[in-house]
Amino acid sequence: MVVRVLLLLIAFGAGGYAVVRHRDLDACADARQQVFTIGVQRTGPGAPPLAAAAAAVRRLRQACDTDAYVAGTQAMLVAGHRELALQLARAATDRQPRDVSAWGALALAADATGDRAAAATARRHVRQLNPLGTARG
Repeated sequence: MVVRVLLLLIAFGAGGYAVVRHRDLDACADARQQVFTIGVQRTGPGAPPLAAAAAAVRRLRQACDTDAYVAGTQAMLVAGHRELALQLARAATDRQPRDVSAWGALALAADATGDRAAAATARRHVRQLNPLGTARG
């Protein structure tokens, strides 16, 4: 009887975890879609304002993991929101300091904002983490 109760509790716990995890994945997917939509619309007539882009980036940072930050960095660069791209790239390297993609995104975003020193430092990290790669600095 005790074993059945324990198994029932485990089943409910696993089911609850699955529901919460599914909700988290949905939130990340929604945030990714908002950021990428902004990237596709770019700047110019009909493009979302900076405030909308900033709100989408905040949602992405709350709901997603580091690879979404790297992809979001690229979308913000395409949209012309360089400072938001730089914020996302820095957050990615803060969360995953051994992630080559995060450092590469930071190098691109720093270059786009004109921060040559930060770009050079990021490229140096890329070379240290991936010495056989094709990163150049």
